[in-house]
Amino acid sequence: MTNKPTSLSKALNLLRLLGAHGGWLGVRELARQAGYTPTSTHGLLQVLLDDGFVAYDAERRQYALGVAVLGLADRVDAGGALAAFARPHVDALAAELAETVYAITWRGGAALIVAGNEPERSARVALGGRVIAQLDVWASGRVLLAFLPAAEREAWLARTGRQKLAGELAAIREAGWTTTRDVGGSGVIAFGAPVLDATGRCVLALGTSTAMARASERHLARLRSRLLATAAAMSKTLIPEKP
Repeated sequence: MTNKPTSLSKALNLLRLLGAHGGWLGVRELARQAGYTPTSTHGLLQVLLDDGFVAYDAERRQYALGVAVLGLADRVDAGGALAAFARPHVDALAAELAETVYAITWRGGAALIVAGNEPERSARVALGGRVIAQLDVWASGRVLLAFLPAAEREAWLARTGRQKLAGELAAIREAGWTTTRDVGGSGVIAFGAPVLDATGRCVLALGTSTAMARASERHLARLRSRLLATAAAMSKTLIPEKP
């Protein structure tokens, strides 16, 4: 005998449908695919929205998987879900700017690269492996440190002997972005900005860089502007928005 679907099983089915689609869907289309009424589908989506399991785009009037699902999936596949989320934004920005763009995250006391793109004419900042050794050398790394929970940030500063960075990290939290210039004689200028979820947690730090040799003030202003706009747009998709 088949059990009658419960509200929980119906909600999980909506998540499966959104996951299989891989993008945004409206209430009526979701209802059609699930075999539910639009009214019941809307009610289930509101519950999922409240807990961050779906996200809502007011302009599209459509839904997609939310940060809570991405976070659960990311714990299982060690960064794959965040990489899938970050990759199209990183690639689009790198193509637009023709500069190196990367997204990093914090996991188990270390910073990991989840997505990176180095256009041929960029500064060729070596993205290296997945783990970043000298985190404070990166503009995005300093952003990531700045937005860590206080206990984790203080533990990193103590472990690395970089307590003098505490004031700078506080300033980065206040400003919401940062820049580095010629760190370690690299000849590179970089910008970093946070991608925040609904709780204010820094899910990712987004960064871009360029060679100082061709870094006009106009170009730098464009890099900063487009990086901040992209980080803000990514954050928006992670924050539940009431219809």
